[in-house]
Amino acid sequence: MITLYFGDTPHRFPNAWNELSTDQYLRLVELLGLFWTGALSMGELRIAFFRHIAGLEHVRVPVRARERFFDNLLTASRQFDFFFTLDYGDRIDHLPADVRRAIRKAPPSELLSDSAEIRYARTLDYEYRIDAVWVGNLLPTIRLKDDVLSGWRAHLDGGALTTSLTSYQYAQGYDLLMAIGEGVNRRAMALLVGLLYGVDANDTARIEQIERLPDILLQAVVLNFQAFVTFIFTRTAFSVLWSTDSDHPERQERISMSDSLYGLCKDGYGNYEQVEKMPLLTYLGIMRTETIRTVRSMASDDTAPEEIADRMGLSVEQVKRMLC
Repeated sequence: MITLYFGDTPHRFPNAWNELSTDQYLRLVELLGLFWTGALSMGELRIAFFRHIAGLEHVRVPVRARERFFDNLLTASRQFDFFFTLDYGDRIDHLPADVRRAIRKAPPSELLSDSAEIRYARTLDYEYRIDAVWVGNLLPTIRLKDDVLSGWRAHLDGGALTTSLTSYQYAQGYDLLMAIGEGVNRRAMALLVGLLYGVDANDTARIEQIERLPDILLQAVVLNFQAFVTFIFTRTAFSVLWSTDSDHPERQERISMSDSLYGLCKDGYGNYEQVEKMPLLTYLGIMRTETIRTVRSMASDDTAPEEIADRMGLSVEQVKRMLC
């Protein structure tokens, strides 16, 4: 949370994805959609978002006070940068870490510093990227006509991750995310919602009802699950399951997640029904153990790290860490 003062009165506002209420989250998703279509600039988006969380959307301001009001809005809105990052490609890799952090969260033109590094950054083009990595379901329930669907749960408490997701939900959900990313139609989004909110994929009537939900709601579910997937593969010990080798982007999708369930059955971890119902963290733990075991077994046969990386779809750096 962030504290801003209006006069002498402090007001606290959410300043991270997992601090948002459901209503705030949906509004931010809606505003981001307007930004990506070019209907809003990033500055306009941030002002609209702040007005929403501050309850100022419908405030009438006298003409004589409008300039000061909007100046204050602009100043306050610039405090909220958790949902985006500025991408310069590799053109800022040589800059100091503190400078890179600063210009990834604010256009260099907005920074007061006049250092040589900031002046250089002001000459560069950049693109806005969504910065969406968090733990938790910001849409715990979804209303479907007269029914209320309860969704998946995840929490991070003292560094300990817990989630209600099963291996099947995660693996199938991951594969649906890949399909959605390739431009597959609205049905894939509806199937993902059904998967995460307890609706059988064969229940055609309810899946069709989900498909008719508002665009923003479907997009919000997809973004939320994608953020959790990104957390799993970038900020946990399970990152070894995801290739970080940018020179070989095809490795990012080296196997279907759903296919990995069959692999666990073959390895004797249970029949398919048992593996499907396995808690997600148990499933990922087994996958991690099996990956490390395979890498070390190949190394013991004098296979070079580079060859192991190529055959396993990993980066050389990941392989070397597993061999330590």
